[in-house]
Amino acid sequence: MSNPQGAKTTSRGRIYTRKGRNYWSVTTIIKGGLPAPALMGWGMRSVAEYAVANHRQIAAMLGSVRLQRAEGRVEIATVTRLQALFGAIRDGKPIAPVYVVDDPDAVESAVKWLSGAPYRERDRKADIGTAIHEQIDAIILGKPRPTPGPEVAAHLVQFERFLADCRPEFEASEGTVYSDAESYAGTLDWIAVFRGEIARRLGVDADMARVLGDNKSGKAIYPEVALQLAAYRHADYLGLRDGTDAPLPEIHAGAALHLTPDRYSLVPVRCDDEVFKAFLFAREVFRWAEEISKTVLGDPIGASEEPASVPEG
Repeated sequence: MSNPQGAKTTSRGRIYTRKGRNYWSVTTIIKGGLPAPALMGWGMRSVAEYAVANHRQIAAMLGSVRLQRAEGRVEIATVTRLQALFGAIRDGKPIAPVYVVDDPDAVESAVKWLSGAPYRERDRKADIGTAIHEQIDAIILGKPRPTPGPEVAAHLVQFERFLADCRPEFEASEGTVYSDAESYAGTLDWIAVFRGEIARRLGVDADMARVLGDNKSGKAIYPEVALQLAAYRHADYLGLRDGTDAPLPEIHAGAALHLTPDRYSLVPVRCDDEVFKAFLFAREVFRWAEEISKTVLGDPIGASEEPASVPEG
C-alpha cells in the first residue's frame, strides 16, 4: 500500500514530515489510541475460515509429520519436564511415554502460514482500497489512469453512479492536512459541494453544503470514520504539493462514501467539536503508549544481584 505525499510507514505506524517536523498520522493515532476488542475475534475467525478453505494444503504440509517417543530423541531432563507437565509421572516414576513430532519444522511452517492468514487477506483488501482511491483521485482531477482490474472496476461503476445521482462539485482531492497545534497530519479523500436535497439530507439546513468526504470499500462503515473526519476538519491548514500552505475552507458536514461492487451509499458523518474532543482523547492514549509510558520507570533501587552473605553463628 503506497504512502501519501510526505508520509512514510515505520514499524510504529505512519509519520508525515513537513518543513523538518514530524506528525503522527490520524489513522495511526486512531488505531493506537482506541481499544479494539473485535480484532481478536476477527483474527480467530479469519484463521479458522482460512484453515477450512485450505484444509487439503494443510494436510499436505503435515502429511509427513509423525509422533515418536521422546525417549532417545531429546534430553532426559526435557523428557522428565514434559512428563511432569502432562501428568505422565507419579511418585517420581513415569507412568506413560511422552511423544514428540519427528518434523517440528513442518509444524512450525504450518503454524506460521495459518497465523499470517488474516493479515494476508487484510493486505490484499488494502491494496484494492489503495487502487480504488488512486482511480477516484484521477477521475476527480481528470488525469490519465491505468485500466483497473475487475475488482476495482466494479467499485468504480458505483462511483460513477454516485457522480450521476449526487452531482458533487469537487474542490479538493487527496489533500494532506496538518495540525501544528495538536501534532497530527492526514490525507483527506475529497472536499465537494452538494446542492439542494442532497445537501439537506447530509444534515445542512441550506441549499449548499461543503462536505468533507472519505471513501470506504470495506464491509461496512464504522464509527471511527467520524474521528478521522473530525481530525481533518479541525486541522490548521492544507499542505499543498508545491510546499506552500493553504487555509482549509469552511466545512459544513462530513460524509463517508461506501462503495461495494454492487451499490454505493453516501452516509452522513458527524465531525463536530464533540467528536474532535474524542479524537484528542484517543491521541493522548496513543501518546501515552508511544511516548510517555517509556519515560515513567526509573532505575531500580535495591539489593545487588550478588547473593547476600549470611553471618556465621
